Amino acid sequence: MPLSELGARPSLERSWVSRAVAGLVEVGWVTRGPNPLDARSWLVMLTADGDARA
Repeated sequence: MPLSELGARPSLERSWVSRAVAGLVEVGWVTRGPNPLDARSWLVMLTADGDARA
């Protein structure tokens, strides 16, 4: 899901969500990649390890 949508669900600021996602990428719980439908945004997806943690 795009970062903007991820932040909108719990009413969080986009900058906070971006930092949180970066931390989750570092520990290998999510991946972040380009959005093929919108070059200005990223898509975030759980990894298998992230899914197991969730």
